[in-house]
Amino acid sequence: MDFFEHQQRSRLHSRRLVTLFAVAVTMTAAGVAVVVALLAFALGPGNGSMDTPDVRWLAANSDLLTVSAVITVAFIGLASWFRLSQLRSGGSRVAESLGGTEVRSDDPDPARRQLYNVVEEMAIASGLPVPAVFVLERESGINAFAAGRTPSDAAVAVTRGCLVHLSRDELQGVIGHEFSHILHGDMTLNLRLMGYLFGIMAVSMVGRAMIRTGGRRGVTRSRGRGAAVIALAGIALYLLGYIGVLIGRMIQAAVCRQREFLADASSVQFNRQADGLAEALRKIAGLASHSFLRSARAEEVSHMLFASGRKSIAGLFATHPPIEARLKALQPHRPVRDTVSRDVPSRAIPARSVSTASPGPAVPVTGFVDSVGTSGGAQVEFAQALENAMPVVVWDAAHRVDGAIPTALALMLDEKEGLRAHQLSIIEVRFGAPVAKEAAEVFRALGGMDDDRKLAVLDMAYPAIRAIDPTRRDYVLETMDRIAELDDHRSSFETALLGVLHSRLRDLARQHPRRSGPRSVSAATTSVIARMARVGHDDDRLAGAAFRDGLRAAGPLASGVATDLPQALAESGDPVAAVEVLDALAPPAKRRIVAALAAAAASDGTIAGEEIALLRAVCSALHCPVPPLPGVAL
Repeated sequence: MDFFEHQQRSRLHSRRLVTLFAVAVTMTAAGVAVVVALLAFALGPGNGSMDTPDVRWLAANSDLLTVSAVITVAFIGLASWFRLSQLRSGGSRVAESLGGTEVRSDDPDPARRQLYNVVEEMAIASGLPVPAVFVLERESGINAFAAGRTPSDAAVAVTRGCLVHLSRDELQGVIGHEFSHILHGDMTLNLRLMGYLFGIMAVSMVGRAMIRTGGRRGVTRSRGRGAAVIALAGIALYLLGYIGVLIGRMIQAAVCRQREFLADASSVQFNRQADGLAEALRKIAGLASHSFLRSARAEEVSHMLFASGRKSIAGLFATHPPIEARLKALQPHRPVRDTVSRDVPSRAIPARSVSTASPGPAVPVTGFVDSVGTSGGAQVEFAQALENAMPVVVWDAAHRVDGAIPTALALMLDEKEGLRAHQLSIIEVRFGAPVAKEAAEVFRALGGMDDDRKLAVLDMAYPAIRAIDPTRRDYVLETMDRIAELDDHRSSFETALLGVLHSRLRDLARQHPRRSGPRSVSAATTSVIARMARVGHDDDRLAGAAFRDGLRAAGPLASGVATDLPQALAESGDPVAAVEVLDALAPPAKRRIVAALAAAAASDGTIAGEEIALLRAVCSALHCPVPPLPGVAL
């Protein structure tokens, strides 16, 4: 199953979840209507008795039953909406609600700093923005999770037990597992599960309140049997809500168990070895606290954890496969019972072996679409080598909170000295002399750096950019747009960089791409293919052939448009707007778009240089991340 199939499967699961949630809400509302009928009859003509109302009474009070059912549906819907609105702030909100503290790149704790390095390396290697990093300091078990609406607002959290008990290889295996959930769209499904289950659980909360009200001594003495009826109605509501939650847990468990196997397999593919992940699972099995969380909210987030966060009474409600089954899948030839002792200390952290290899100038097109959302050892080595290969000035600026803006602006500065001086003057007017000075210093240090590493610089600076006030973020992006347009021409790298930032900041602003009609999609498809064809081919004849190759690969998505490249370029419009139109497409259509762009880029047999950077950036803006060094894995 490739990236696009994973994404499509996640969308199908989301639709099924909405359907099943609607069924559960309908059944709960019907049950509540029955409880209201019994309660109204008991407090009215029944005189406190528990007799069943007859048909005539039900017919006469049908409006009461209808209203109670409608109110129940509205109540569950509002409760779910309230919980989902809380979760829209991103994965950081979930991590903080469990007691997580954020980790920075310069954290004084070596273990926390190593965690940040591992997460950053994984993000760069997979072509994703670096997520926020958290540690649940009060949790001694070994566990982790990824949460967020999109990769742009994702957070990865691990327990203190991970830092205490796991070696770097084992921690990398766990983080690779979590990045699989980020890549494949599992996070969105996880958040919806939390919101929907909270809505049904709210019915139980009302029932619990009624039980307390009916059980109070003052109420019991003053109202007699009526108070007992209220308490019994509360018990009925509590059970109705809890039955709905149990059904939801069954659905949740069935969906989650299969995803864990897939995430384990993705982690192995990511790290090119199964031992780290397998040893982490063995340590969970041998640890007294296992993977369980002490937080009162462990039940709510159990489905998104690396391993079970609570004891499961029955396998039917278990959100994770047994550790033995996961170990057997990872290491089929090793005895499952070969677990580590709970008293064995963590292995010493080995020195990282890094490679200074850089991306080749050209890669074959075969299998480029399959590289979307997949990474391997070469990508991880590339990410690990960045610190040694990158100038200290750039590395430090990208990781400082006050260095993120100068770094982002430096990436947009032009090689021509006169134009660059004009750009720096605009930066000085807008942000002050110190920012302009540091941007110039970072630009000089960036000299000679390839586009893959420049995109990695943006990834490293992204956590600090994400933390900036939204108004100031927009101001930075507007400035980048302005200095890019000074020469009335955007280079392929400038287009790529701005497209990535526009996409990520749109995610942070909770702006969903709007679906467009076939005509708009065709125009947008033609626009991006035309730009790709022109970028990689200076010769007009070759560029025209590349454009036609891209159109053929796009198929019906580019139907009814001109096949003349000059006309397509003249009508192309804003490239960022074109990508936003395409971002709303379903995964199968996005696969065709990526294939069309790759076909245009590789019309001459290879995808080279600036074509790779533009391809990666457009794919990132389409939420189809391509890792660096795509040719190595093909």
